Amino acid sequence: MKFFSTHFTRIFLVLIAIFLIFKVYFAYNVANGYPFGDWLINYQDGGFKRRGLLGTFVFFMYGLFGIKIQYTVFFLQFLFHFLFFYYLVRLIEVKKYSFLEFVFLFTPFCLWGFVSDSGMGARKDGVLWFMLSFFTYNITKHEISKYRWYLFYFIFFVSVFIHESFVFFFPCFIVLYFFHTNKFEVSKAALIAISFCVPAIFIFLFGMKDLGSDYTMNIIKACGIDFQESNIFVWKEDSLLKLDYYYKSIDDFLLYGITFSLQFVYVIFYLSIKRINKKEIQKLVNFFIICFFCTIPLFLIAIDVGRWFYNLFIFWNLLIISILPDRDIKTTVFDSKIIFSKKSICFILLVFVSNFLYRAPSCFTGMETAAPLRRIMHWFGYL
Repeated sequence: MKFFSTHFTRIFLVLIAIFLIFKVYFAYNVANGYPFGDWLINYQDGGFKRRGLLGTFVFFMYGLFGIKIQYTVFFLQFLFHFLFFYYLVRLIEVKKYSFLEFVFLFTPFCLWGFVSDSGMGARKDGVLWFMLSFFTYNITKHEISKYRWYLFYFIFFVSVFIHESFVFFFPCFIVLYFFHTNKFEVSKAALIAISFCVPAIFIFLFGMKDLGSDYTMNIIKACGIDFQESNIFVWKEDSLLKLDYYYKSIDDFLLYGITFSLQFVYVIFYLSIKRINKKEIQKLVNFFIICFFCTIPLFLIAIDVGRWFYNLFIFWNLLIISILPDRDIKTTVFDSKIIFSKKSICFILLVFVSNFLYRAPSCFTGMETAAPLRRIMHWFGYL
């Protein structure tokens, strides 16, 4: 038990790496039309378009070395998601943490979606998660030199060519910087915003056109991929704003209000257990709301409501972990005084029961019966 407690974070990373291999392959078999297909958008089949950078690399590796495109995509999916967890663990290790922090991170509308949603662990959002955890770790350690800042600006700039939706989350990085410097430095905020916004404007002006996908589809067939008929290359967008989709399925989308509210309660409950003072909680809530309002255009442009909420709550949880007290020599992952307090037990039970009962899908429907409960209902003939 002492060995397990001492090496808990390393064991956690090993288990995550194993799970990632399973997750990436499972997502490919179950939902390769969108989560997998999104990585294949490229510049080779018609010129510059949005989110085509990594796809260009995937097809370059196929053309130059004959590596099947699915293998390169598997590697990229694994790499970015593993780097996210790696820097998340590094962040946790510099704080006074316990098992409670891991329970907090795996609440229903945070990292539990990575387990419960077939596509979440294979989306390009993993690149954004990596950037958030990498930046949070460095800003928490106060180890961002001038050249490291240049690296971050470059990563932010390039990331928008990987997925244009990342531009709507640049306020999250400004908030992270503000919390750890206790000052609003206009030049830093402006450079972060510019790093995201300049490529976004360029893509909006020149890269939003549908340029075809014949070359891509031919390579997909040549690599022996059983691509789903419903896929990202046949998705057509008639208008920039997707209000019609909300009107048609308003009841399904409104369910996100329930899962969002429940997740909000979990976060506040956790903050009360950690005895964060009310002023600090209010500040955390205010900045989360600001970041949420900055993403509203994204909700109107793209209907993957759950994905955008997942990204916001992952950012918020990273921010909260980053402001916990620094680690001391008494830190232990299974601290009985922390874990077995009445509030902690209630919180852990609440999270486990919630994960058992429901899940928040990444798109279309705001709440569904969770797999464990669905399986039991099936056994008893209710499904």
